[in-house]
Amino acid sequence: MILDGKVIFMIPLDSLPVWARVLLYLVGKRLAKEIGLVKTDVATIEEISAATGSDYFSVAARLKELKGQYLVSTVERGGYIVQLAKLQEILERVEKSLTQKSQS
Repeated sequence: MILDGKVIFMIPLDSLPVWARVLLYLVGKRLAKEIGLVKTDVATIEEISAATGSDYFSVAARLKELKGQYLVSTVERGGYIVQLAKLQEILERVEKSLTQKSQS
């Protein structure tokens, strides 16, 4: 959910692994930009860390992994965006992680 241009998670963050939090945050930023609520979808590690309640270094490590999987791109020094063309794949991965967590 997006409220006043801010990404709001509708499920408890502790139910999501850090990589999923990062991806969902970046997807939310991108959608907010697409509908004109924010001017940019670029997010820094600090911003993602604060918004997701995740450790800075954990976020940095997950972003490196996600970049290697071509789900996230760097666009300017310290800025990250999600690959919108990979949106379906991203949502399927997050859903799978939630399903696996609920079954364990």
